[in-house]
Amino acid sequence: MRCERTESTLLRMPDLQRIAQISQGFSVVDIQYFGVFSFVAPIISKLLDESRAQRILDQLDRLIRVKRSAFKFVLSAQGRN
Repeated sequence: MRCERTESTLLRMPDLQRIAQISQGFSVVDIQYFGVFSFVAPIISKLLDESRAQRILDQLDRLIRVKRSAFKFVLSAQGRN
């Protein structure tokens, strides 16, 4: 069913320890975390238009970096050691 996570997906999602392991061996690593405030998106979207709500949520993700609660991350790594 759409919008549901399978058990396999949940088991394969990397945690902070796995992200740290992936990062090893690179000279430059940048990790950005997103989706911390996704749970308030439906409420904010009812008060504001969708694009404005998304901009606010993106700003909150950048300002308040709560990586343990993030739903998404982007890892950029360069230069193998």
